[in-house]
Amino acid sequence: MEINLYKDYTERDAEWIAIATHLHQAQKMKEYYSDEYAKLLKSLKSLSGETSSHGGEYYFKKEERAGSVDYKSIPAVAEMSDEELDVFRRRGTAAWRINKK
Repeated sequence: MEINLYKDYTERDAEWIAIATHLHQAQKMKEYYSDEYAKLLKSLKSLSGETSSHGGEYYFKKEERAGSVDYKSIPAVAEMSDEELDVFRRRGTAAWRINKK
């Protein structure tokens, strides 16, 4: 007895197959370029010495961002000033952006 693993799926036409094919290819490309982007970002950050840098027509900027506030650990949030909230702030993060002139 043969088991149909796809019994819950609706058969579609050639247009659907073409789009599904392109979507699958795009997904594979996205995965590849995501990995490639991470490698290149790591390399450029290292070459930049963790500071904002430029070369030729490219500018590579490091932007420091404050960490989020862990509201669960604050007894009386409504009564606290921004300065008081900073005591409970989680570690900040750095974001990188590359632009071309």
